[in-house]
Amino acid sequence: METNRQELAALLAATARADRRAFTDFYDRTSRRVYGLICDMTAGTDHRNDVMQHVYVLAWQHAGRYDPATEDPMVWILTLARRHAVDYARPEPAVTPTGSVDMLGPDERESITMAYGAGMTYQKVAETLGVAEGTIRGRIRDGMRTLNHNHAGPHNEH
Repeated sequence: METNRQELAALLAATARADRRAFTDFYDRTSRRVYGLICDMTAGTDHRNDVMQHVYVLAWQHAGRYDPATEDPMVWILTLARRHAVDYARPEPAVTPTGSVDMLGPDERESITMAYGAGMTYQKVAETLGVAEGTIRGRIRDGMRTLNHNHAGPHNEH
């Protein structure tokens, strides 16, 4: 197991130096598990191949950020896959947040508008606003609750 970890870490290090053969080998060794995770997380959607492609584009672009001293390479790529599968698997909002977003606070309104109005991923919204992705998820969740509550009315609460 340690040998596999070391081999994958070496492949990521070579990928960071733009070694295409190393990247292909890394893909061949990890793609089955990554695709399995993506399939589990995006069941019922048609985005599996999009997520898979996006994850490996990110792996190519960010291989230099991988730190073999603190991360297992398989955990690293699976974490990338999980983060991006979540964005693709998130359900469409129950209420289309147009017009009614005026009732939200500025942070919630801005986050929802960027995610649903502009079609940005949570990660991209977070990067654009310079805050943590978890903060964006919380803002969107809270804002959508407010919108859903006000849309449903006081007699139709869940």
